[in-house]
Amino acid sequence: MWRSGWHLGRTRRLALAGALAVVAPLLVACGGDAEEPTGAESGSTASLEPFEDQPFTVGQEFWQNGFHVTLGDGLLTAEDDTSLGDVARTYVVSLEATFENLGDESATFRSETTLDSGAGFFSLSGQSELSEVPGGLTGSGSMVFIVDDGFDPATATLIVGSDGENRSEVPLGGGDVVTIEPQQFELEGGLSLELIDLELTSLDVRGDRPSNHTQVEDGKLAFTVYFDAESRNSGNWSIPANALALILPDGLAVAPESASIGSLPGSDSGVTTSGLSVTYQVDAPAEGDYTLRLTAPSWFVGADDATEATANFTVG
Repeated sequence: MWRSGWHLGRTRRLALAGALAVVAPLLVACGGDAEEPTGAESGSTASLEPFEDQPFTVGQEFWQNGFHVTLGDGLLTAEDDTSLGDVARTYVVSLEATFENLGDESATFRSETTLDSGAGFFSLSGQSELSEVPGGLTGSGSMVFIVDDGFDPATATLIVGSDGENRSEVPLGGGDVVTIEPQQFELEGGLSLELIDLELTSLDVRGDRPSNHTQVEDGKLAFTVYFDAESRNSGNWSIPANALALILPDGLAVAPESASIGSLPGSDSGVTTSGLSVTYQVDAPAEGDYTLRLTAPSWFVGADDATEATANFTVG
């Protein structure tokens, strides 16, 4: 019994020794004493080279949706984020801008604005600074875009405006610019009836409407005729907008899309009201000979029964 017990114990010790002999090489093979790889060695940050900011100057201007926008300096920079371990790099283009509100009411520049790199399009980022600007004043701000790796300001173009409307195009690296700059013309002459005279003063031709900060459709222009009116009809009377028609160079006529006329005070000797206007939409370009025709309402028809008068002017 004793021998059998000893034999069994020896057998168990031999089995344990054999198992340890097998495990030991495995522990060595696993490299228990080797250093663990670091994040830099894994390539999470070592693969990104330092990025040097790229300043540039645009120095251009454009007119859109009732704003006159002037672009100053620009900057292409990179922002690195390692908060989650792996580095994430974001490329950012920012453009300094001033926004002149050409309307009478406070407004914020809201035109659709895109940066065309030649290989992709990038929309205006929420990081942009587009503050509200009181009517007739100028405010500062910025346009910001999130772009991709390899973006080159020298070959990029800023496109401002929505599809189907007049758009401005500004190459950041220089070149041909589409600014839709308004044109102003002085006008002379006018039209006359027995009880009212209209004296033409000036003309604005533009691709937007500052009064309500909208843009004119592509291929069209807003055509605003300014005039003074002298009424020789005692009391307060008005000229309906549809009484003023514009005859185009091709002989066709268009009705106004808006007017600023209001009530005209009058007297037997005549009272003059200045700064009146009527706006039409015409085809671009606007050069040619035009005629403004007044069809007088009954209260401006005198003893001679004349109901129509015209004034001619040339653009271009």
